[in-house]
Amino acid sequence: MQASISLAEQTVLNIYLNDNTIVLIGLKAINGLTIDGSKVSVRPSCSTDLNPNTTIFIRNLTQQATISELLPLLSQFGTVLSAYMPIDPILKKPKGIAYIDYDTPEAAKGAIEQVS
Repeated sequence: MQASISLAEQTVLNIYLNDNTIVLIGLKAINGLTIDGSKVSVRPSCSTDLNPNTTIFIRNLTQQATISELLPLLSQFGTVLSAYMPIDPILKKPKGIAYIDYDTPEAAKGAIEQVS
């Protein structure tokens, strides 16, 4: 088993296990829990796993932009299931992009229409 932790605005924990059954049980158990005041959200590890009908891509964000600043604006259009801002592994700063996953295609479309 390997584990790695990277700290940014959000803490990311990567755990590598050999048994998929144990992984699924663990992910289901921690999804939605609150730890140290922060809600745990289990989501796919790469953007290719996101649903193109409900996920929007935002670019040209400043490096100072945060998920907590974006969520109030983007939540106006529907329920946000997940939000992800990739961090540059070398610079340890946001890359200036975000993936926002909504619960419905209509919410994602509404966000694109209103924000564009």
